[in-house]
Amino acid sequence: MKIIKVLGHPIVLIAIFLLLIIEGAHFGGFYLLYLLLAIPHGATYALLAIGGISLIVIVKSFVPNKSNKIRAILYLLGLLIMNTSLVIFFSRDEKTGNMETFEGGVPLISFIIFGVFMLCFLVNIFVDLSEYRTSLLSSKSGE
Repeated sequence: MKIIKVLGHPIVLIAIFLLLIIEGAHFGGFYLLYLLLAIPHGATYALLAIGGISLIVIVKSFVPNKSNKIRAILYLLGLLIMNTSLVIFFSRDEKTGNMETFEGGVPLISFIIFGVFMLCFLVNIFVDLSEYRTSLLSSKSGE
């Protein structure tokens, strides 16, 4: 269970998200590079990625551990926004040639690794919620 906690940590998830390998017709690189190049142009996928990352970092930094329901909802929302960024990035235009990402071995492995880390993140969220619920039930039965 400890390894799931580490792999599913919000900061680790963000790092893996930014280090996704994109294979393009013109050039390839990490998703971070594509985001940095797109931010000055206000590309939707870049703004969504920054928004999702910011939401997860804000929740990790400022939402207290006692408010597990709010924390879980905001984490899930941040993850959804980050994944929406990826969907928009790959569906925005057929001319970009970024679909080669899913044909190459190394880029595909990076997405599989991201999927595993994302599952660990989701497990952590639901474990925290179940622990919160268990503690609420035990505190009510002790009254």
